[in-house]
Formats: sequence, C-alpha cells, structure tokens
Amino acid sequence: MVILGCPERRLFPRTPRPPLRALVEVEPYRRHLMNLLVYSPVVKLFRSEDFESVSIDPKSFAGGVRSIKVASDVGGVSVHVYRVEFDAGGRTEWHRHTGAQWLLIIAGRIRVQKWGEAPQDVGAGDIVVFEPGEKHWHGAAPGSAGTHLAVNLNSTTEWLEAVSDGPVL
Repeated sequence: MVILGCPERRLFPRTPRPPLRALVEVEPYRRHLMNLLVYSPVVKLFRSEDFESVSIDPKSFAGGVRSIKVASDVGGVSVHVYRVEFDAGGRTEWHRHTGAQWLLIIAGRIRVQKWGEAPQDVGAGDIVVFEPGEKHWHGAAPGSAGTHLAVNLNSTTEWLEAVSDGPVL
C-alpha cells in the first residue's frame, strides 16, 4: 500500500527528478503513449446523469455505504471507477484485487488498512494505492464520514472475511 499526500500538506518530501537525458530509453514508450492520449480520434465522456447506482452487498460492506459506477472500460482498457460514500462506521470487508486499486480521497476522512499493518487515516486530497493481491479494507475513519473514488485497473475483486469490530491490527 502506498499513500501519496496532498501537495498542499507536504506529507512527503519531494525528490528531485532525474534529468531528461537519463530517461532516453523510455522515449519510444512515451511517444506511443502520447499518440494514444493526444491524437486519439475518440473522446469518451461520462455524464453524471448516466452514472449507475451499484447495489451494496451486505457480505462485502458494513454500515452505511453508497456506491455509484462513474466510468468503465475506457478505450479497450478494463478500468472501473466508483464513487463510494461511507457514513460514520461504514466500511468494506477484507478483500483483494487481481489488479491495482487506486483510492482518491475526495471528502471527509477514510481509514485504510493492509493485512498485517496498522490502520492509517487519510483525508481529502490523499491518494492510496493497493498493489495487486494486497489484502486490505477501507471505510470511514472513526467518528467521520468519507468519500473516495476507487479506480480498479484490469481487476476483479475477491471478498474475504469481515473486519473485526474490536481493535484493528
């Protein structure tokens, strides 16, 4: 799990970037990506009136949780983007993904925990990245509500056991 801090909060010191001449070997890949991104003849818009509500399975979530599928399958890439709102006490159960999952915290406070590590609280502007296969859960931080965008890349989700209501570690 990687947590990236909001730039305004300066949670992590910035490391200097290497000079461009040190990145010469990635130039063909960069050029290919630029062609895909800049010169693509297709633009796909996702309008809020077209967003789909996602039913919340009580075996996968606890407490007050609402989810809306914001976008999926962009340009032949299997990507799913969900806006997930957690009421105080709302959370996922333990789970893992076959691909990476990015959480972009957009409001409130969210608690995240990777299996075997202490839970961490993050806030609006923070980004959390779970690597493929990392067992984890996320939801509202204690005494708070929170909202994140979940971006799942080439991924399916395996739901596991419930998160304990006791001390979590």
